[in-house]
Amino acid sequence: MAGKQADTSSAPPRVIYALVAAGIVIAVIVLYSQFRPGRTPQVSASHAEGLGPVLVRQCTSCKKVFECSMDEARAKGYLDIEGIRLVDKGKTCPACGKDTLEIAQKCPRDGTVFIPDLSQGPDSKAARCPKCGWNPYPQ
Repeated sequence: MAGKQADTSSAPPRVIYALVAAGIVIAVIVLYSQFRPGRTPQVSASHAEGLGPVLVRQCTSCKKVFECSMDEARAKGYLDIEGIRLVDKGKTCPACGKDTLEIAQKCPRDGTVFIPDLSQGPDSKAARCPKCGWNPYPQ
């Protein structure tokens, strides 16, 4: 027994190989779960904020929808000084030429574009998405 020594030189590489293989398997699983076919990508709140706010306008005459960034809307002179109301230039529909554009909302749930009617209050049915009831003015 004194002449026999345990062969420990091959044990550490096996452990290292096992750890590397486990790491690769975990990486493949994580990547597949994030990029598998048919998965809708999720946008984080910080990424969405980086895209900037969007001005959505809808023509009440021809029903066409126009979207642009708020920076573009200000640069083109669509908004008043406070940036909350359309000026005459921002009300003219590029499609039909009528001054019938209104500020609209785009529902994040189903993509419906609608012009909220706030005359009955921000929590009224008229101010919500007509399809799913999403409220763009949460209390």
